[in-house]
Amino acid sequence: MLGFFRREEAPPTPSPDRLPAELVAAIERLSVIRRAPCPDQGERIAVAVPGLGMFYVGNEAKVKARILAAYPELSPVCARRAVELMDAVIGSRMRAPTMTDRPLGWVFDYDDTGRWFGNG
Repeated sequence: MLGFFRREEAPPTPSPDRLPAELVAAIERLSVIRRAPCPDQGERIAVAVPGLGMFYVGNEAKVKARILAAYPELSPVCARRAVELMDAVIGSRMRAPTMTDRPLGWVFDYDDTGRWFGNG
């Protein structure tokens, strides 16, 4: 009987201070690609983000404009947070070791003394 007098609550609206879940998922799935360095620019790092496309790291204003074009409901503060999250993910991907274990194959079957492991 008490449920009869309750008003039906509207579903909560997402806070404008939060990043959408699909944007966070896209940022977490981004790919970092190292490009050949230019003589005038130095090392170039390209980033491919699902839903945002591919672009070079370095110009925060262009990245923020790209995010706001894809997600117009975001505030500029949220777009800045998305750029900072991208920077953090890119930094962690760049620091991650590329080779965690010893390579396999007959070429690498020598120890430090030059002896081959395969012949006992």
